[in-house]
Amino acid sequence: IPDATGWVTVTAYGTDGSTDSVRLQVFDAPETMTVEVPTQTIAAGEPMQVSVTFPEGCWAPAYYYLFDQKPNDTDITGTVALLSDEHVFTGVMTGTVRLYVQSGSLNQSVNITVTDSDAALHIDRPEYGFDWRTPYQLRVTNGAGQNIPAVYSNSGNGKNIRVSPEGLLTADGKYQMTVYVTVTDDISYSFSVHSVECPEWLEPEADVMVLPLNIPFQICNITADINISLNDIKVTSSDESVVTVENNQLVPQKIGSALVTVWSRYCDVNCHVLVVVEEPVNKLYMNGTADEGEIFLPYNRTVKLPTLTNYYGNTVNVTWRVDYEYVPQGTYGSSTTHSVSLLSGNKIKGLVTNGYALLIGKAGNGVTFRLNVQLYQSPTSCWFDYAEETWTVGSTEYQIDLRTDGGSGISDLDVAYTLTGDTECVIWKQDVDRCLFTCVNEGTVTLTARLSNGKTATTVIHVQLSNACKNGHDPRWVVTDLPGTWWYGRREYQCSRCWLCMGEETIPCTGELSFEHSSVYLTLDGRTSAQLGAALDGSQKESFTITSSNPDVVYVLGDTVFAVSTGEAVITLSKGVCTPVYCTVRVLEDSMFVLPDGISVIEEGAFQYTSITSAIIPDGVTRIESATFANCEQLAEVCIPDSVTYIAENAFSGSPNVTIVCSDGSYAATWAESHSIPRTE
Repeated sequence: IPDATGWVTVTAYGTDGSTDSVRLQVFDAPETMTVEVPTQTIAAGEPMQVSVTFPEGCWAPAYYYLFDQKPNDTDITGTVALLSDEHVFTGVMTGTVRLYVQSGSLNQSVNITVTDSDAALHIDRPEYGFDWRTPYQLRVTNGAGQNIPAVYSNSGNGKNIRVSPEGLLTADGKYQMTVYVTVTDDISYSFSVHSVECPEWLEPEADVMVLPLNIPFQICNITADINISLNDIKVTSSDESVVTVENNQLVPQKIGSALVTVWSRYCDVNCHVLVVVEEPVNKLYMNGTADEGEIFLPYNRTVKLPTLTNYYGNTVNVTWRVDYEYVPQGTYGSSTTHSVSLLSGNKIKGLVTNGYALLIGKAGNGVTFRLNVQLYQSPTSCWFDYAEETWTVGSTEYQIDLRTDGGSGISDLDVAYTLTGDTECVIWKQDVDRCLFTCVNEGTVTLTARLSNGKTATTVIHVQLSNACKNGHDPRWVVTDLPGTWWYGRREYQCSRCWLCMGEETIPCTGELSFEHSSVYLTLDGRTSAQLGAALDGSQKESFTITSSNPDVVYVLGDTVFAVSTGEAVITLSKGVCTPVYCTVRVLEDSMFVLPDGISVIEEGAFQYTSITSAIIPDGVTRIESATFANCEQLAEVCIPDSVTYIAENAFSGSPNVTIVCSDGSYAATWAESHSIPRTE
């Protein structure tokens, strides 16, 4: 039991004469302590001495720890800062960390934030996922972009997704794995990586959607070069007062229009849909048709009346009544005065043959729907022409007709088809009185037709290879129709000896794509849109794919581009296998503009209707085409170099305030004088 502060040596003596000693420091246990941190925000790479102070005359040993290391990239786990044995704190990666100090029964913690700097470590990794078809190189860099050596490893056996010690990610499909990165013995990280299939482009089903007010609608179908789910996209609206987006549904708020942008986290190219919100149309619809419908009703049968919906696709309850009916002459019995009977409010029964009736369905809001009912006699027996048939793989489409007795009509209410056997040997589609078959493999199937009265008909179909193809001749693709500039071609997969067709596909159109201009200028306060004039061999009949490299600067709707913010975007026009063409669109903010070097021709209408006040044309430009600076009412000055040797007659038409700045004796000087346009040296 020490009775004073200082050092004391305690010695133990053994009965065998041996001894052992230990030196102890005795101190006054402090009742309070303060952790001294020069700053709670420090740049990565900067050292900072941390310490502890006690009340005067008190001292105790203190122990320092770092807890809760949280990088700003929340998907990464690992080192934010280091603490040396001399209690020097050094930031490594941007994030936060808790410095914890303990002395005796006392403890205190301080949160410290590490900010970015040239010394901060960054891990270059796939943000959402890497395309498993293309290897991805992981890297550790500092804030200056320099590579930092690191060793990489992965969790599990790494059979389906792998990382090399140098950080190269490869995969055999869509999988997930944890990657571990070791920079030094004290600095290491881990994070999860996903291998995905990344689409190169997205495309909406339609460029324009017209929606009624206040009713949510699912966004139009989005297609890509691979399958992509709605969970993999993000949808935003340019004007949420008109249309908001909730769980990938468009919710119209008021009459107007808004640009909806669809973005995939795996894709760099966005797509856009113009949503126009209108007042709803007060109509009833059956199968998408308004105002009038028609059904065919078998005699002496009871069926449900069709379901009616409103403009929004919601079911509407209606009250039906018979407005008019026709009973053919010569019809006798208790039902002679009526052709149909309404049952249970939503069912109808046919009472005669060859009659018809007009039904009116009325909704609670007074909107009505006309339904024409045509009555007929159902068949009582059926048969196929042949009980057994043999067909050849790859031949043209076969047709089997269903024959019926003397009934006056037949509908899908009267007959149902089933196909049994080796059903994968054929591709088939049904109509009411026939079925069409394409033979794709050897096998045997049975086609059965069953009438509503229980009568059936069957035929057995044997599918075999042609005798010429049973020797395994090698097939090949043969072009049967050449593609044109705006129509598709066709080719067949044929046997090389017997010419048996074993498949076919279309060939995309070919031709020359073109834009009217290779460059266009827009301004945010004047000319905010322009039509690019897409063409294929001069034909406007073909649809195109037009995309913007930077939709945040310029977005595309049809063949029209719209300015969003200042900058530059490349517009790509593509179609099938045609060689794509490009147009550069530059969006200006300032009213004074200096054209970039390297231009030889200022194209037709390049600055037409813009609000620029002055422009400087660089040396090297030789031609100023038609309407280049036309209708620029605020244009006051254009500097034209001596290299210009052609200016179109109407280059400055509709720009009354312009003065041309040029050298005496230059082509521009002569042209300005001949067109009575002021000029200055």
